[in-house]
Amino acid sequence: MVINPEELDRTVGDALVELDYKRLDIEVPYFTERQPTGENIAEYLWEGLRGRLSERLVHLRLSETSSSYFEFFDEEGYPYER
Repeated sequence: MVINPEELDRTVGDALVELDYKRLDIEVPYFTERQPTGENIAEYLWEGLRGRLSERLVHLRLSETSSSYFEFFDEEGYPYER
């Protein structure tokens, strides 16, 4: 499925604003029981975006640096070769 880039940008921006300038372990309920690691942040974003984008979300990649990143996807429904 194709998504309008402006819609995607708005949807991702809405998800990121929930985390922006916050002490994740104190101000975001999801992270009071989980460490705010890159892996857990990617999973948090996946869960939030999955609800908004449904089946249009296939793979999420969260970059920390140019060579360090975290990926999240549904193993069962992943349509691409790994």
